[in-house]
Amino acid sequence: MQTDPNQGYLATSEYIYAYFRQQHPASLRWVQLLAGFKTPSASADALHCELGFGQGLGLAITAAATSERQVGVDFMPEQVDNLTQLLKASGVSAELACADFAQFLATNQQTFQTISLHGVWSWVAPEIRQQILTIIERFLSDDGMVYLSHNTLPGCAPILPMQRLIHHTAQSFSDHSDDGLQAALAVLQSAMPLSRYVESEPSLLDWWQSLAQENPRYLSHEYLGHAWHPMSFHDTADWLAQAGLSFTCSADAIELLTDCHFTAEQQAWLNGLPEGRLRESYADVLRNQTFRRDIWQKHPQRLTPEEQTQALLSTQLVLLHPLSAIMPQIQGDLGSFDLPQPITEQCLQWLASNDYAAKSVASLLAQINQLNPQQSMTVLELIPLLAALTAIGAIHPANAQITEELTQRSQRLNWQLMQHAWQDHRIAYLASPVAGCGVQVSRLQQLGLLAYEATQAVDANSWAQWLWQRKDRLISNVFSKDLGEPEQLTWLASQFAYFIEHRFKLLQALGVTH
Repeated sequence: MQTDPNQGYLATSEYIYAYFRQQHPASLRWVQLLAGFKTPSASADALHCELGFGQGLGLAITAAATSERQVGVDFMPEQVDNLTQLLKASGVSAELACADFAQFLATNQQTFQTISLHGVWSWVAPEIRQQILTIIERFLSDDGMVYLSHNTLPGCAPILPMQRLIHHTAQSFSDHSDDGLQAALAVLQSAMPLSRYVESEPSLLDWWQSLAQENPRYLSHEYLGHAWHPMSFHDTADWLAQAGLSFTCSADAIELLTDCHFTAEQQAWLNGLPEGRLRESYADVLRNQTFRRDIWQKHPQRLTPEEQTQALLSTQLVLLHPLSAIMPQIQGDLGSFDLPQPITEQCLQWLASNDYAAKSVASLLAQINQLNPQQSMTVLELIPLLAALTAIGAIHPANAQITEELTQRSQRLNWQLMQHAWQDHRIAYLASPVAGCGVQVSRLQQLGLLAYEATQAVDANSWAQWLWQRKDRLISNVFSKDLGEPEQLTWLASQFAYFIEHRFKLLQALGVTH
């Protein structure tokens, strides 16, 4: 098992096919608008750079589904080759650099409107973080935005010695990351019941149970690297200030809903602190925060209420899930909260009307006020509901520039991504040119879309027959266990019938399929 000598990062295992909508430009602009900050305008000339793109699923989806140009940097040749082949087969353009950050720093001559780093900051050595800061300082535009996620303190403090044990034990037992990980976890499991440290830190038992739910590839990258540096918000802010960055808001819209996370007493106490680094740091202490996804900006400016109102009213929104799949609840630190009714249902019904066509926030507000004449709202009063619906993945700002080329490009990429469904469920998102982002689609649903492409019929029985005839292509099974052929076909047809009734029309409206 080896780490790259220049990075301190695991370099012997490819990363998972992860997709994080929060890190892409349209989402960054939307959440920052909800928080009341000015954002760079979207344009075909805008450049977005992802530092450390992993398998690049998010980069590929954004490159296919938007007109904004994408630049990606990753130092693992296998991952760069995988993404290069995917983009070439799909006819999607993006600029990829197989380089470490020092090499990219020496060769790049472009200016970026947005830069994102997911799973990088906490997992590289200090000298590499300094290179990241130099990239941001030199190449981010004057009003540019940065998405940065990182493990944070105090929540990660109890895990620090456990990560070091996993890392050192894996190195002792194997040169291969997968074998080393399993050996390290087995040794640690046997040690935990005997440990006074574990006894004194009850949270470690929850952490240990959570590991069983994770993909081993993710665990390898999370815990086997040489560098693993959870950092307090205040220290992170000090680092990023060197590149001229200031914190604006979390990239997670749920963080705008403080009542979900803090009691009235906690909020009153926090509001007694000066706004900024100190307040954010103590907020993390009150919540025992383990992970942050934040938006940082050069020279951020707050919007006036009038500016925020106009920008919100002109924004177009789409649903990312059918009504039947949206639970009007949100989960915060203080528990589960029901979204306000009937306004939430009215909002969702309006966005689903006219076959899920995009609707402006202005039309949404007018509809709500028409249905509730005794409780007329302003758009600023609607922000908590918009933030909540964004946080649960129900809504997303619509793409302002949808062309036939964009639609065809997205659907070509989706066809390539869906070929993985023959093997396993590694890819769970497809590109939507209407939303300009990824939309969740399960493995079986992807196989149904392949059946639709082949049969050109919206018919569950035809899809079931088509897939059954090709069951030998499936590397891992998708069928219900312990059923004979007639029952298997009946089960499969019922799954596709439900998909057609509840989700297929939405995917058509979003341009995921024709």
